Amino acid sequence: MSARSDYSCEIIAIIVLATLSALSHFWYIMIFACIAMGSWIAAVLLSKVAIQLKTEMLGILHHQSSHSDVQPRPHPVEMSQVTRPSFPTA
Repeated sequence: MSARSDYSCEIIAIIVLATLSALSHFWYIMIFACIAMGSWIAAVLLSKVAIQLKTEMLGILHHQSSHSDVQPRPHPVEMSQVTRPSFPTA
């Protein structure tokens, strides 16, 4: 027997374990990144839909108010025609 030990199997085992551990964490990070990106895309799409609905609703309300058969308001009366002096005039 030789006095020198061969540690090649142990070194390869450590390298394999380190590589598998790194890949495991890599996939966790990739899964988290995909979930974050999907959430961001969903938020952007929902905000676009909300803005489009708001624009359409305001357009509908503006169209209804501009084409309604409501009588126009009379011109405001000037205050000098209606009010009386606050001090009695004798």
